Amino acid sequence: MSEPFEAEVRGTPMPAAADKLAAYFEELEARDRFSGVVLLVNRDRELFAGAYGYASRSWGVRNHLRMRFDTASITKLFTSVAVLQQVDQGRLSLQTRAVDCLGLEGTAISPDVQVHHLLTHTSGVADDAEEESGEEYADLWTAKPNYAVTEAIHFLPQFVHKPPNFAPGAGWRYCNCGHVLLGLMVEKASGLGYRDYVADKKVEPPSAPVAPAGAGAGVPGVGLVGSI
Repeated sequence: MSEPFEAEVRGTPMPAAADKLAAYFEELEARDRFSGVVLLVNRDRELFAGAYGYASRSWGVRNHLRMRFDTASITKLFTSVAVLQQVDQGRLSLQTRAVDCLGLEGTAISPDVQVHHLLTHTSGVADDAEEESGEEYADLWTAKPNYAVTEAIHFLPQFVHKPPNFAPGAGWRYCNCGHVLLGLMVEKASGLGYRDYVADKKVEPPSAPVAPAGAGAGVPGVGLVGSI
């Protein structure tokens, strides 16, 4: 959002600000500069909601306020919040070791990998698809369909025996599977499945029309093609 527009909206009564926001996004949509759904909430009060552009250009499906958005790495935020909630409640600590917590002795996961390493992408844990090294994520699904993986634990065979990229704390490398381990640690600490925990503890934003991968996303008129 541009600084002049922020200055124009800041301090404006909410009904008038909502009109300005709507005009702003409509203008972006008209110039093909924005497609998406916007939701502004203050605590439990909805301040603004609008849908613009296309969920699928190839199918000609426009966004609407109940569009299901396939979720991917945005859920790392939910996982991090869930982990820190467990730390706050004393069930985990930032020094909890993944191998000890999850019983991963005998795997390639270093026994020195701790929660804070996983949160900050400094664990050295190898990803199931090391795309930075040229591996293709699609190749993971040549022997089994991706919809066969429905729980966090199902990801473990895809990476726990791969050699680490570096010793914990010795480097930085973006790691998807580190958050798989964190999700499993939330399950172990809370006694709930990951999805149940996120819903029960209200980690998921209210009214957020998001869908787990494959759950309606990409269906014409129902879900977005792609992920967030």
